[in-house]
This record gives sequence, structure tokens and C-alpha cells, in this order.
Amino acid sequence: MKPAVYAAAGIPHCWRLELDPAPRLYLGHLDNGTYRDRLMQAGDTTTVTEPFGFDIDPARLVRR
Repeated sequence: MKPAVYAAAGIPHCWRLELDPAPRLYLGHLDNGTYRDRLMQAGDTTTVTEPFGFDIDPARLVRR
């Protein structure tokens, strides 16, 4: 429900982290009123440039 509310408000980026069964990060970018998600799974390291730049692997977001 939140992504639809955020999209209606015009928020350009919406990221969602899911931990079960393994860490996954959905990087949503607003496109014509809906979010287009890019999926990052544990072990995948990628560089993000928007809304700010950084490198991340979703597996590093889990507490050890």
C-alpha cells in the first residue's frame, strides 16, 4: 500500500528491503506514476547513482 501512496505523492524513489528468506533490496524509481523496481539480491553488489551515490550488497544490511 505504501508504494502506491508514495507514487501518488510524487516521491521519485522508493526502496524496500526484504530479509526473508534472504536479503533482497528493491530499488524503485518513479516512472509515469508507478515504481519500476530493480532487484538486488544478497551477493550482488551494485553502484547506485540516484538519489545519491553508493555501492551496496543487500547481505551487508543484515545484523550478525
